[in-house]
Amino acid sequence: MAEWNAHWDANFDPFGGWKDDAVRERWRQDGAAIAKRLQAQVADFADVSYEPWPLLGGDE
Repeated sequence: MAEWNAHWDANFDPFGGWKDDAVRERWRQDGAAIAKRLQAQVADFADVSYEPWPLLGGDE
């Protein structure tokens, strides 16, 4: 999760958006994989949902 967050910090600007589509897609896919692993670990007592934001480019 720390690497996923570092990817966000390095590649997303709150005013300009994502550096490019490839880094945005990597962040989305990595997040989905993290959520899937977490969901498997806590399925007995918690629900996990993954709603990646923001996925639009710089023209959001």
